[in-house]
Amino acid sequence: MSARLRTLWYALGALIPVLWLAAHWSAPLVEDSLFWFVPTAIQESETGLVLAAEGPLPAAVEAPGAPMPPQWKDGLPDTAHPPLWFWWMALFLKAGIRLGSVRAACVLPAALAGLGFVALAESQGRAWAGLLVWAIPSVLAQLLRPELDLPLLACIPWALVALRWNTWSLFALVAAVATWCKEPGALLIVPALVAGARRRQLPLQALAPLAAIAAWAGAHGGLAAATQSPTTWAQFGENTLGIFRFVAFDQGRALLVLGAAGLLAAPVETSLIVTFCVFFASVRYDATAGTEDAFTHLRYLSPAVALYVVTTASRLDHPLAVLQLYWLHRMHVHGPEGSMAGVDSAYADRAAFESIGPGETAWAGSYAAAGVGRSWTGQPALPGVKVYDFGTIPAQIATGDLFIASTYGEPSRRLEHALNVQGVTTWAVGEVQSRVVRVVGQNPEGWVPAALPPR
Repeated sequence: MSARLRTLWYALGALIPVLWLAAHWSAPLVEDSLFWFVPTAIQESETGLVLAAEGPLPAAVEAPGAPMPPQWKDGLPDTAHPPLWFWWMALFLKAGIRLGSVRAACVLPAALAGLGFVALAESQGRAWAGLLVWAIPSVLAQLLRPELDLPLLACIPWALVALRWNTWSLFALVAAVATWCKEPGALLIVPALVAGARRRQLPLQALAPLAAIAAWAGAHGGLAAATQSPTTWAQFGENTLGIFRFVAFDQGRALLVLGAAGLLAAPVETSLIVTFCVFFASVRYDATAGTEDAFTHLRYLSPAVALYVVTTASRLDHPLAVLQLYWLHRMHVHGPEGSMAGVDSAYADRAAFESIGPGETAWAGSYAAAGVGRSWTGQPALPGVKVYDFGTIPAQIATGDLFIASTYGEPSRRLEHALNVQGVTTWAVGEVQSRVVRVVGQNPEGWVPAALPPR
């Protein structure tokens, strides 16, 4: 490979994610980043950096006149996650609590991820295969979700490159940073052990992931509790099969089985793919199971999918992984994190909010309404928005009010069955849509109370 071509691959590896961020600079925040991660960083930008932020909501979250969803009724919880990502975002938010500051915090991790996967692919024989990480729908969506998974995605390829270079001190540093961004960075101990066994040496630096997670547990007084773990082998098997299908077969990745020999030739990378799959089959993969907004946390699997795609693609002569882009805006059966559909839904919600005229009262689900009136979220400042959630009853919604039904968030259909409505407009982005309807009466016979509260 010529030096000029090598430079091109690395330049594109960093440039593609940065351009993607620039193209979606104003994309509204969604889900966990909206409810917890960015508010935590805002609090730390205002009060100073701490190991675990919790307590009253920051003033930028308790915006005057903005609707207050039930998720924030008890303030900010201690999520028990390590603090590095919150500290990083807080540094940018000190320059101004706005969406642009949040996006700016994502630029360096995005570029580092791109460079890291090109470097990893180069060590596997084809540097250009590293660019195919940007053909994965869930990974492109992750760039726009400033959650803990983004810095983890930036660290993991560099940790594996360090193992391939036999540079244990670099591995120790990157693994420690990864773990202090998000706990699954500790899983890097597995490829470190595999690399050590292959070389018949295990330097002390190989234990850095375990030391980092132990240090965080000691500093914080414990780790985040596991929730919704499988209680039977059948549930574990179901989770494992679901994860395996998503990582290796969904969104056209079945074609990459043609490069499966790359997995055998890269046991260090493969060990981490398998470890991620087994770990999340056991812990929190089905964290929303049993609720009416049940979606699996596919973003947790981004590193495994990225490693699978790059490692198999490096054994193929043609970039078959590009075909994944066909699914970029298609809804995934396991929810909004599998593609751009979750962000697309926020775009559609914003268009619906912006269509509301002066003096109108509009009801929106808490996942959408949480952004309204808060400039750092990417949603408009709109008076007259009220929040519906699982506890809302039809009698609270007056005749003449507008009702916004989003693709994701609290299911609106249960409420709609108990209301007589007229369609006003529909805003569609990709395969998702936000419908605006006007309430013209009540339908008591259609009312079914929520069976379970939200998570």
